[in-house]
Amino acid sequence: MIKEIFKKLRLQINKVGSNFRKKNLNVQNPTIISNNCWAGIVSQYLGIKYYTPTIGLYFFAEEYIKFLERFDYYIKQDLKIIETKDSRYYEKMVKKNHKHAIVGKLDDVEIVFLHMKTGEEAIEKWNKRVKRINRRNIIFKFCEQNECSSEHIKRFENLPFKNKICFTTKDYPGYKSVIWFKDQVKNDEVLRDYYESHKYLNIIDYINNRRILWKLLQNW
Repeated sequence: MIKEIFKKLRLQINKVGSNFRKKNLNVQNPTIISNNCWAGIVSQYLGIKYYTPTIGLYFFAEEYIKFLERFDYYIKQDLKIIETKDSRYYEKMVKKNHKHAIVGKLDDVEIVFLHMKTGEEAIEKWNKRVKRINRRNIIFKFCEQNECSSEHIKRFENLPFKNKICFTTKDYPGYKSVIWFKDQVKNDEVLRDYYESHKYLNIIDYINNRRILWKLLQNW
């Protein structure tokens, strides 16, 4: 009972805060393409509709970079659901306790729809949100996660997108898209980027100005 009361209170407070943050956006209907749940969390934080299909899902790094390298092609492909055990990443999904997750494919690109209950739901929501993509205001986000290597970071950096950001646990000197999570330097991959990114990035300013605004840490 008490937990439910606090949950409702937290949701109400978040709603008030997101309405305030939404008013500070000077860009309409921004689309965030993300390799994990970051796009959904940020959209909720800003109080905006999901103008992206990358909600409630994640990509393994190779799949995501391949998806972005031919974005205009893959985004037009029909999403098809496959048996989870037929995924090329099935063993890795088992280790992550995701062996029952819904897996879809856009041609040869696999997507793990972790927060979808059925394949039908995954297809319906993907198709609905693809139609909302706003190509005039689009940001591509990546992070060092899910079998990500330095080569994947390099390939992301070389993508021809103007607005792209990449969260990493290591420094990549000269990479303009990289935001180094210094407090995660001991990690093998970025953790909880949807909650940690605010330490390094003012997402409202970034969307409004299309430039990274760093928050200086005490040990910077």
